[in-house]
Amino acid sequence: MQQVNPTQEAKSLNVRLEQEDGEWIAVLPPHPDLKGDEEVGFPAPTEQEALDEARAYRAIEQSKVFKFSYDEGHDEYIVTFGDTVHAGKLLAPTYRDAQKAYADMINREAPKAEEPTPPEPKKQRRKRSPNGSKAPDLVIPQAIAPDPQFTSGIGDKPGQLPPVKTHEDMRKEARPQLPPASADRFEDMADPWTDLNERITRLENILHASLSVTAKALEELNKR
Repeated sequence: MQQVNPTQEAKSLNVRLEQEDGEWIAVLPPHPDLKGDEEVGFPAPTEQEALDEARAYRAIEQSKVFKFSYDEGHDEYIVTFGDTVHAGKLLAPTYRDAQKAYADMINREAPKAEEPTPPEPKKQRRKRSPNGSKAPDLVIPQAIAPDPQFTSGIGDKPGQLPPVKTHEDMRKEARPQLPPASADRFEDMADPWTDLNERITRLENILHASLSVTAKALEELNKR
């Protein structure tokens, strides 16, 4: 990182760095709007510390929080904010101490974020009938009675699915069994796929009827 030449920075701060009697002085020119104002010097042991004094002066000059004065009796700079006072032989370190104290005070006084208050549970109220009597309790209907025509599972009863047939069974059923008397006629052969299709159709009709009954029952329940 390239260091800034102290002389160049002093020029940007509108101060002049001078060396006198073994110490450095940051010299501020008189204020142009104040008649009779004189130059002000901030002495320091080194050139860099004299530049720090000039920085501190310009910072306090622009601040709305900090103020400073010079106590000739004690040869100290006084930096204040509110009722807090900091004193020191050099302006820059005294100003830094005041800044740190101010930051600590702000952190202590910063309000903590309040935890959100959980909403109160809504109270349930019973509705009353127009004549002031207590509303009847909701009657939950019993389970829908099973349709006697609907039988679940697998079997040979009405509404049941036929037993699972193996590939070999299907081949045997598909192979035409010719009766002895009419071996050359195929019109009388039973079609196993037709029988299975009829059973599935009956089962679909039973399921549809059961769903219709359930839907009507739920509709009646919602109307109450």
